[in-house]
Amino acid sequence: MADEPDEATLDARLKAAAAEGDAATLTGLYRLAGDLGAARGATDAAAFFWTQAHVWALVAGDEAQAEDLAQRLRRGGRLD
Repeated sequence: MADEPDEATLDARLKAAAAEGDAATLTGLYRLAGDLGAARGATDAAAFFWTQAHVWALVAGDEAQAEDLAQRLRRGGRLD
């Protein structure tokens, strides 16, 4: 992905969204972090970030994202 942020940028964006309590943005950023981890083969890191994204999707009331993330976690054996 050509427009993906570097680690420091992603971390800064996560911290800013957390400071603002922006659940929708946190969902997207944690999902992106999980996708990046999965692309690198870092399955534990990907699962961690997708779990965070799932929680924030629930907080945001985004049922579609929450279910999609839950399915990813189930496929990886991280959620029953």
